[in-house]
Amino acid sequence: MATYSFNEVTNREDLSDVITNISPTETPLVSAFGKTKAKSTKHEWVEDDLADARKNAHAEGEDVTAEEVGARKRLYNYTQIMQRSFKVTETQQAVDTAGVSNEYAYQQYKAMKALAKDLEYALVNNAEAKVNGAKGDIPEMGGVQAFVKTNIVKPKALDGDAIADALQMAWAAGGEPGKVYCSGKNKRLLSKMTTSNTKTVAAKDKTLTEAVDVYDSDFGRVEIVASRFMPDDKLFVLDPSLFKIAWLRNFKKQELPKMGDSKAGYIIGEMTLEARAEKGNAIIDLGKGE
Repeated sequence: MATYSFNEVTNREDLSDVITNISPTETPLVSAFGKTKAKSTKHEWVEDDLADARKNAHAEGEDVTAEEVGARKRLYNYTQIMQRSFKVTETQQAVDTAGVSNEYAYQQYKAMKALAKDLEYALVNNAEAKVNGAKGDIPEMGGVQAFVKTNIVKPKALDGDAIADALQMAWAAGGEPGKVYCSGKNKRLLSKMTTSNTKTVAAKDKTLTEAVDVYDSDFGRVEIVASRFMPDDKLFVLDPSLFKIAWLRNFKKQELPKMGDSKAGYIIGEMTLEARAEKGNAIIDLGKGE
C-alpha cells in the first residue's frame, strides 16, 4: 500500500490532480467534474443537439431529399486565475513543532486545500456572465449557474415533486442527471423524506468522495450530495459528465524571492468551466417560489 507524506504531495510538479482530489468531501463538484485542456483565456467548445424523434416511415422506391441539419453552437467561458501564498519564518522552520515535521511543507499543503475550496466556490457561486478582463476587470469564469438556464424549477417548497420536476425537465431534453447538489440545510430536509423512494447507501457502497443518500425517482436513481458552498435557495440537478474543468495553467508551486529571515511561496493556476450540454441539467430555485 502506497503511503503519501506531505513532502511527496508538495514535490509534485503538477499539483492540479492533487489539489482537486485533496479534500473530495468538501469539494464534490470539483471531484466529480472531468478535466480537459484550455488553449486560450477565452476557452471555446462546440455543442451539438440530436434531432427530435419523429415518425419515420417511407414508401418503397421513393426519392431521397436532403434535409437541413441543425447548426452546432459555439460556447465559451473565460479563464480565472487562482493563487494562495504562504510564509514561514526561518525560526519556525527550525524549531521542533509538535505534529508537523516541516512547517513550510505543511503551510503549502494548507494552501492546496484552500485552493480546492476556492475552485469549488467558483463553480457553485459564479452565477453572472463571464468576465474577460479586457477592460481592466479581473477575469472570472462563469460557474454552473451561468450556464444552466433552460431547466429552472421554482417550487413553493422543497419536496420530492420539486426534484421529480427538475429530473423530468432535464430528462425530456435528453439528459441523464444523476446527482443533486444541495446545502447542508437542504440535505437535512431531503433526508426527512420518509417515502420508500429514499434510501441511504450502505457504508460499503459509499465512495471516498462523498457520503450520499440515493433517491429512486421515475427518471432513475439520483444521489443527494451536500456541498458546504451551495446556497440554501438553490439545488443543482446535474449530470457531472457534461461538465469539465478546462486548465490553461495547471496549479504549480513557486517560491517568492527571499526577503528577510523567512521563506515564502505560492501556488497559482488558471482554469475555467466547460459546460457541454446545459439542457441535460436543471436548477431548483427556492428563492422565487410561485
